[in-house]
Amino acid sequence: MNWLDLPTLIAVNVFASLVFMGIFFSLWRYHPEESSFIWPFCSGLSLFTGICMFLLRPWLHDLISILVGNIGILYGHIFILTAVRSLYRQRLYGVYWLVPLPLLLALLVFTFVIPSMSYRVIAFCLSAIVVSALLLADLRLAYRQGHRLGSMTLLVAALTDLLVQSGRIILTLAYPLDGQLFDANPGSLLALINGLSYLVLCPLGFMMLYNERLQGQLKQEATHDHLTGLLNLRAFLTEAEQLLQSPRRQAITLALIDLDWFKKINDNYGHQAGDHVLEYFAQLLSMTLHGSDACIGRVGGEEFAVLWHNDSEQAREGLERLRQHLQHQPPYWERQAIALTFSCGMVSLGPECSTFDSLYREADRQLYQAKENGRNCLSMA
Repeated sequence: MNWLDLPTLIAVNVFASLVFMGIFFSLWRYHPEESSFIWPFCSGLSLFTGICMFLLRPWLHDLISILVGNIGILYGHIFILTAVRSLYRQRLYGVYWLVPLPLLLALLVFTFVIPSMSYRVIAFCLSAIVVSALLLADLRLAYRQGHRLGSMTLLVAALTDLLVQSGRIILTLAYPLDGQLFDANPGSLLALINGLSYLVLCPLGFMMLYNERLQGQLKQEATHDHLTGLLNLRAFLTEAEQLLQSPRRQAITLALIDLDWFKKINDNYGHQAGDHVLEYFAQLLSMTLHGSDACIGRVGGEEFAVLWHNDSEQAREGLERLRQHLQHQPPYWERQAIALTFSCGMVSLGPECSTFDSLYREADRQLYQAKENGRNCLSMA
């Protein structure tokens, strides 16, 4: 490994940690609303501190250089884990912060009681393996949400760290360390190369995750109603047109739903109560139709639309269950039950209603028919 220049590797690691800090400090400064940016900055600062403690060891007491150096680098790993959890608004478990405690005890023992650099290295490697394994487990959420580039980049960083730390344990057991930590031995060179890859891949992966999450939020806001979380009118119409052009168009039912006397709810209880009622109804509608392969949207103030990929009888039964449910479990506002009913017009795809426009017109006509019939009912063509 003579082609590897050890001082250069150390200098590049220090420089990379400074760049790491600078990028996320700037992001945190200009986007203070995104609290997750503070954790990568803390990671870069912690890694920089740890490396500097080892470099300054000839001029520092062992208690400072060894303990602060190892704990600093390990917390650099933990802060990346915290950054990912913070980005996805996951709970930050206190036990994560306690991971360095066993390492701290091992460092004290193998520095002052049974001095051994090899055992100190092994203790650090085992602690780093635990943190990387936790990061791998937490990346599952990002991957399931479709944030593949960022999660895969961090996955490579975590897996590389796992392999390198495992390799360092094997090398240390095979070739015990007697000199300085940064002697030109395979374990030290491996550690520095791993550190450089970690300092490159972690900020890159985190920024990819942030960008993918941001793109997902923008798409969600563009296609979904902000209050109920259902599809907005434009997205619902797009879904409907795509469905009518698909092979599954043989059995399609459209329902238009209007909440009865909704203006009186706003007048009597206030607009906040009205928003609560809309959220409650949307949630109940989604729960009732869950598993029915239905497309649900809020297409007006208090008007909703549902498009089923099955026959009209199943659709009617689902809405009838919802109507009965509301009678027994109405929404509450400030401990007061709010009587809530709805009128519904339904129509199925047929010779006279072969396009979405014709379906919508007929469903709207049936909706007005339900209102003329006294509301709180379903009218079906």
